Amino acid sequence: MGRTLTIIAIALAVATTTISVTMSVYFSTTAKATAVVSPAPSASPSPSPTHTATPPPPLRDYWTQTHSKVQLVTGAKRIKQVLVMTLPAGRWVLHADLSVYNNGPSDFVGCVIGDTDTASLNGHRTIVGDPTLRGNVGPAPLVALISETAAVTVKTSTRVFVKCEHDTARGASPYIDPGADLWAHQSAYLVKQGA
Repeated sequence: MGRTLTIIAIALAVATTTISVTMSVYFSTTAKATAVVSPAPSASPSPSPTHTATPPPPLRDYWTQTHSKVQLVTGAKRIKQVLVMTLPAGRWVLHADLSVYNNGPSDFVGCVIGDTDTASLNGHRTIVGDPTLRGNVGPAPLVALISETAAVTVKTSTRVFVKCEHDTARGASPYIDPGADLWAHQSAYLVKQGA
């Protein structure tokens, strides 16, 4: 029986090979070739106009910092400029960090970041001071951090500033610690989102 299966396997292999060769010969002798024509060269290539765009100026960062404490005005709601810088025209992301200290009665202290056209682009408030002293406005630490961030597009040279104030005139004596800083990062593509 083994010999019969071997003979059948050989016969099938021969038959398959014969059919395969026959089909290949048939298709190779009946196939028609199609000529491929290469495109004709153009007479003379026309020079394309060259557009050399002037690269934009490099983006810049500006930074400034206080080197001594800045005492806020004793009276209530009297704003005091803490930091200022002048920026050239462009798109800017602004950020400021300030440590506020008050060893008098606790009081609300607020700071804003603004520019020549808009006095308050962004602002934040905190309570700082001694909550055990007469005239306090509630529980608070003696020192707190206030940060502001804003985005602005200016068409001409513009002054950017950080100003602070406090709410009451009941003995609070807040000041901005040395090391408060204002940073401006120029952006090539500033996209404002939200309202």
